[in-house]
Amino acid sequence: MEFLKGRIYTDPSLPELSPDERLQLWKAAIVTLAKLHAVSYKEVELEKFGRPGGYYTRQMKTLGSISQAQADTKNVKTGKEVGPVPHFKELLNWFTKNLPQDRTCIIHGDYKLDNMVRSHPGFN
Repeated sequence: MEFLKGRIYTDPSLPELSPDERLQLWKAAIVTLAKLHAVSYKEVELEKFGRPGGYYTRQMKTLGSISQAQADTKNVKTGKEVGPVPHFKELLNWFTKNLPQDRTCIIHGDYKLDNMVRSHPGFN
């Protein structure tokens, strides 16, 4: 990590920016994420970091676990179980059957506006 001079935004609606500036910022965020995905994890010696392959399958399993935990949660006022998210199992089954082709790439596990520094020349 290093110190970067720039701006960190915490409100994703970016009210202090013009519509054009917001568009530029969000496009830059997408381009940056695409560039990160394009880095070869092997070329930067990250083969032993994380798990290659199976990402989507792991995500579906995690979502299923979270959904079940949520369904089992009890409403603090009524004491009754909240129950499952409507149609969640059908949705999970659809995604599981229609997963994209698996490929391994570098991702950022918490890629969001307030984890980015706007440091492009001319931007405040």
